[in-house]
Amino acid sequence: MGDMLEDVIRDREEIQEQIRSLKELKEMAASYGYDISEPAKDVKEAMQWIYFGYLGAIKEQNGAA
Repeated sequence: MGDMLEDVIRDREEIQEQIRSLKELKEMAASYGYDISEPAKDVKEAMQWIYFGYLGAIKEQNGAA
């Protein structure tokens, strides 16, 4: 039972970290004037959303996020 509890705690921590990262990504996109909380309306927006994901990953790796 202890292993299961540890798994649940670890899963919750990972999900919380993902939520935090998504909020930071949304804030970064908003600083560029984009609202990525809604689906992209066209291909141009979809590519912009992908770019924000890429930019967020690079910032995280470099410690700038």
